[in-house]
Amino acid sequence: MEEFLKPTEWCESDHPDIVGKARELTVGLEDDRAKAMALYEFVRSLPYMLGPTRSAVEALKAGEGVCASKSNLLVGLLRAAGIPARYHHFYYDKEASSYYIPAFMHGKLEQHRGHSHAEVYLDGRWIKIDATFDEALLPDRSRRWDGKSDIVAFRPEEIVEDLGPSPALKADIFVKPPMPPEMLQMVFEMVGLYFDTIRMKNELEKRLAKFVS
Repeated sequence: MEEFLKPTEWCESDHPDIVGKARELTVGLEDDRAKAMALYEFVRSLPYMLGPTRSAVEALKAGEGVCASKSNLLVGLLRAAGIPARYHHFYYDKEASSYYIPAFMHGKLEQHRGHSHAEVYLDGRWIKIDATFDEALLPDRSRRWDGKSDIVAFRPEEIVEDLGPSPALKADIFVKPPMPPEMLQMVFEMVGLYFDTIRMKNELEKRLAKFVS
């Protein structure tokens, strides 16, 4: 299990910021399951946002990120708390993202998209815990974790190639759209505004549902 507790290039689990955040989030919690649940919930609550792949430290500072960035952060926090954690990678069909990626960008994406999520080792087995999406953006793909069951954001039929688990992030599976850096950054910002609009819409619908019920 030693390799699943070590820091890596993308997962700086020994960095003071990561160690300190892990302690802050798990204070008063004695067993690994409760700690893992608290760390998962923290990362899940951070907004999903398109952008560059960030390391654990960078994702913590940014307070948002794509799947790889949030995976780096969750794996880093778990390892900092002394809980074995690893990555799981796969490719999914881009049609699975058609309902939240705006059309002007979706058409430029490669057909098979790389994805990563964390896995945690508890009670002698590995458990999938995908904290990619925040509930405000995609409530159907973001769920609280019971500390025992697998939590996945993509359905089996949406996965086209399962690359399996790894102790380190496979950063090469994440392909950026073929655009100049300045244009790509502008697109990321536009998509960010689009995501914020979805979040506001979801919140409005939730409040209206309470009002009319």
